[in-house]
Amino acid sequence: MITHLVRIILIILLIALCIVYPFLTGGYDSLAMPLSTIAQGFGVLAVLIFQIAAAAPLTAASRARAIASSAEMIANIEAYREAQGRYPNSLLGVWKDYYPRVVGVERYYYRPERDAYNLYFEQPRFLLDNIGTREFVVYNPRDEHFMVSHPSCMLRLTPAQFASYGGWYEVHDAETDHWRYFWFD
Repeated sequence: MITHLVRIILIILLIALCIVYPFLTGGYDSLAMPLSTIAQGFGVLAVLIFQIAAAAPLTAASRARAIASSAEMIANIEAYREAQGRYPNSLLGVWKDYYPRVVGVERYYYRPERDAYNLYFEQPRFLLDNIGTREFVVYNPRDEHFMVSHPSCMLRLTPAQFASYGGWYEVHDAETDHWRYFWFD
């Protein structure tokens, strides 16, 4: 593992050196610009290939990790319901008590919805994976998921209109029961 990491770092440093080589102090080298151009092209190509190849599996893995990390929070919400006979009205607080354990996911958000609730988070996206898309991953124990693009929709649309317009362009079932993810542009 360590030798693999060292090799990756050395390759990155070599590519970086090739890129900046024409700008270093020294005598003229006719290969400096072609070498720099090739290294820059390789770097761009490597980033593109990585984004294309790694976007879907890394997004799915981080989504699954954040969903799995919500189990304690969901269990506590359900325990509250058992004890109080209803779901909490709000879980707003200054400090986070439940961590998604994904670097790009700040926190979970809770919103009561009729006789259930939506627990959601925003999933980070790769730049070239559905450019401009924002993904929100939503849990609802009754599979009555609700997510809108603008708060004003909640003020001006009737509940019947919510069903046909939420502002998302795609909805997908997550691999875990009662979870879905919404794509907004």
